[in-house]
Amino acid sequence: MYALGKDTELAYHYDNAEITFNFCLGNTFSGAEVYFTHMTGEEDKQEYWEADHVPGVVMFHRARHLHGTLPLLSGSRYNLLTWLRSSSVRNKLCPMCKSPPKLIPSLHMGDGFTVPS
Repeated sequence: MYALGKDTELAYHYDNAEITFNFCLGNTFSGAEVYFTHMTGEEDKQEYWEADHVPGVVMFHRARHLHGTLPLLSGSRYNLLTWLRSSSVRNKLCPMCKSPPKLIPSLHMGDGFTVPS
């Protein structure tokens, strides 16, 4: 939730996933636009654009796109985020450190990595 006196913006970052779904659940608000720049690994490209959150609409993007949220100006905004991860992609190259992963068995969630059987 974004609300005055609480979280009002989100710093520039990329997500630990392959695809991000950002569903605006709504409320009454102004500001808090999401801004995007280049993808990680493509720093030579000079891109910038903003997208308004619209209640009831899902915004999805490649998680490697660097992005953030501009300050909330009024009201409050609720979002539901889902990060989609691909084991076949992650088993070749870690999206965070850009190195081949050293896979070890996990009893629980492996953050999208799987040990070949």
